[in-house]
Amino acid sequence: MMADVSVVVAVYNTMPYLKRCLASLARQTIGLDRMQVVLVNDGSTDGSGDRLDRIARRHPGTFEVIHQANSGGPAAPSNRGLERARGRYVFFVGADDYLEPDALATAVAMADAHASDVVAIRMAGENGRFVHQGIFARTAVDIDLATSALAWSLSNVKLFRRALIERHAIRYPEELSVSSDQPFTLAALTHARRVSVAADKIYYHVVRRGDASNITYSAHPEERLRCTEAIMACAERLLPAGPARDAVHRRQLTWEAAKLLEPGLLALERDDQEWICAGVGRLAKLYLTDGIGGKLDQRRRLRLSLARAGALDALLATLAVDVRDGPPVVVSDGRAYAAYPCFRDATLGLPDSWFDVTDHAAGLVARGLTVDSVDLTARGGQWAVTVTAGVAPGATLPLGATRVDVAAGEVSVPLTADAGAPLGARLPVTALVEACPPGGVRHPLTLRLAGLGEQRDAPIRIPGPRLGRTVYRQLGRGVYRATFKTNREGDVALDLRPVTWAHVTGWLSRRLRLKARPR
Repeated sequence: MMADVSVVVAVYNTMPYLKRCLASLARQTIGLDRMQVVLVNDGSTDGSGDRLDRIARRHPGTFEVIHQANSGGPAAPSNRGLERARGRYVFFVGADDYLEPDALATAVAMADAHASDVVAIRMAGENGRFVHQGIFARTAVDIDLATSALAWSLSNVKLFRRALIERHAIRYPEELSVSSDQPFTLAALTHARRVSVAADKIYYHVVRRGDASNITYSAHPEERLRCTEAIMACAERLLPAGPARDAVHRRQLTWEAAKLLEPGLLALERDDQEWICAGVGRLAKLYLTDGIGGKLDQRRRLRLSLARAGALDALLATLAVDVRDGPPVVVSDGRAYAAYPCFRDATLGLPDSWFDVTDHAAGLVARGLTVDSVDLTARGGQWAVTVTAGVAPGATLPLGATRVDVAAGEVSVPLTADAGAPLGARLPVTALVEACPPGGVRHPLTLRLAGLGEQRDAPIRIPGPRLGRTVYRQLGRGVYRATFKTNREGDVALDLRPVTWAHVTGWLSRRLRLKARPR
């Protein structure tokens, strides 16, 4: 009997993380009778192979193990597992990672309901592992590379229709030691009739090992560059010129090539610096078009452009400035420019557009501010979000701006200072409550910059746990819970939730259960 889904797991020295991975597969609600799990041991030396054999004995007919000599990367074991797969769909799982119990059932049900060839399920990172969340903003039946953030999610953690994979003979390029899943996924996405995404909850946890020994983190720059070149060449072959191909190239330049031009380059030997600059410059010459460059942030655009020009010394000087406090900003003819040492250097003749930060001026204003506190306070019976801030040493404020506001949604107030006092703003909560939907709302707090021709927003960011506590207050006609939240970057948001009788009774019930629990 054909399984609904074949799960392929490439395994190399992943203990103890492998235990949780295998347990999560055994607990899938789709049922062991509808699954085939192919575990490929790629020459592990840490006992992973024994662990695989034990679970295969425990669940015969579902789990099967292939043992092979180490191949040097995940591509070969993934291909061996794919050759053994017999399910209608195939799903690849990282041996460090784990799934929620309903992950496979949800993916298969969505593929069946909508005739989807590829289904992405919402992922989240653990232990500092970054997972781009663009395509997980909402559940969608049909997405594509050109009009969504799919190009930023080219990992193989997706459900693939196996007939599609076999019809087009899609396999992992075994010559790539890292990122071999991206050409595989890109080929599948290109040939798929429909790509869907299930984003209603987190289904898959991507785990960064405590010693950061995942191959994603440990690859040498030479390997990363070679793999990036291969992926971009693959996009050239598979995709016609246009928005979809540009989206893939932009992702590779932003996330892979530009990573090689970060401040760590300063610590390398000169020969290595020259080799990396030349390699990235080669990619930039081929793929950094004006259209793609215009969508990059100024730092990446400048670094890639300097590499393309072969201006290594200027690139190193630019990185050195970024390691310190960043470049000063000058305003000229209504535009703002990052005044790096190579800005308007006659010997280099670099265009001003490489230094233009006008579209990011709000972020630069935010960099020039140190937000000291965010709290909810009352004055004369009126509640407000209170923000206090100071100007960072050496910062120029407001950087050509005619006005800087603190904003939450459509509500904003000016950031001002009384004589001898820090910058501050009081954002009235009444207006936010009036616009609050029945289920509540989370308002990101932003600095809103007016000037230099238009209006721009930048997040209010505060380091460390310096936020006010959760409060319950009568606001307008109801009682609301107000909580300040921060994400991993320190961006602050105000979470407003109406308090209903269901909330109150639920809270009381939990309190009573806790008190009744034996000690």
